Amino acid sequence: ALDDMTMDLGPLEYVVGSHQWGGRRGTAAQFFDASHRQLMEDAARHEGIPPNEIDVVPVLVPQGGAGCHNGRLWHGSGPNQSKRCRRGLGIHFVPENVRLWMKPDFNLFEEKQQELI
Repeated sequence: ALDDMTMDLGPLEYVVGSHQWGGRRGTAAQFFDASHRQLMEDAARHEGIPPNEIDVVPVLVPQGGAGCHNGRLWHGSGPNQSKRCRRGLGIHFVPENVRLWMKPDFNLFEEKQQELI
């Protein structure tokens, strides 16, 4: 973490045991959806877990600290409710044969910025 992660910043959250859930649904494009937990709740229902029984834990690391998790673990963060910036650094490890492919003109941040205007 580049700053102390507090609840008002909308810190990273882990869903306990979700790395053992079945297949994934949805896409990375849903990352910025207003209902940021909907996809995860749908996946839990598919596993027979009612949304009110999902164990979501905040990752409240101090500045300079780190969280490390399996990519299959459901994780995400809610909105930043503070007036401070939420800064962090993400590092992903993937097999050597994985290649990133995007449309040449795709810019997720530009698209989202236009939606906010």
